[in-house]
Amino acid sequence: MYTLSPPIWREPKQARSRERFEAILLAAQEIIVERGLDGLQMRELSKRAKVPIGTLYQFFDNRNAILAYLAARYLTWQDEEIISRFKQIDSVEGWLAAVEGAGLIFYQYNLQQPAIAEIWRAGSPSEAVREIDSASTERHTKLLFNMLRPFMSKQVQDSELEIICKMVCQLTATAVRMALQLPKEQGEVYINQFEDMVRARLAELLQDLK
Repeated sequence: MYTLSPPIWREPKQARSRERFEAILLAAQEIIVERGLDGLQMRELSKRAKVPIGTLYQFFDNRNAILAYLAARYLTWQDEEIISRFKQIDSVEGWLAAVEGAGLIFYQYNLQQPAIAEIWRAGSPSEAVREIDSASTERHTKLLFNMLRPFMSKQVQDSELEIICKMVCQLTATAVRMALQLPKEQGEVYINQFEDMVRARLAELLQDLK
């Protein structure tokens, strides 16, 4: 799970507190879907989650901490998905095959989590969300780099390979968030066209580096 320093949220360990914590998050997502990010206010959230407002501040410093936690939870899922997709690869071609379709999976997951999609549509509205988003790009870049490096020539500079991996991460995230601005049928076409274009270009770049 992503964290910030200093921390702006505190996850409980006891079961009863955990239930309240999850109730807060569920209520927050409901409000975001109904009213947008600006509609997420702590007093309204307290009423919706049926917890004292002091309990909200026990877990979260402010509304931006809640947005950041939701983003961190989603990006942690994305980490796990990336590891799962790439852990079995044994060649550059396998790496390219793993890249293909990842954007569509992330896009479809966002559609199933409309509150998360709203956070990205709003353009990462808080500094905390942007910090976590940036940390995820670095983490995903390292994951892809470490999985691809063993199959590349030793003559390939790490800096060159890192740029390719970062490009995959940044462009995929941007494409998914752009697609979320469109009607669903157009969003899927957008993602498919993006993946075709990127995979063709990556294949050329990686062939040059082998």
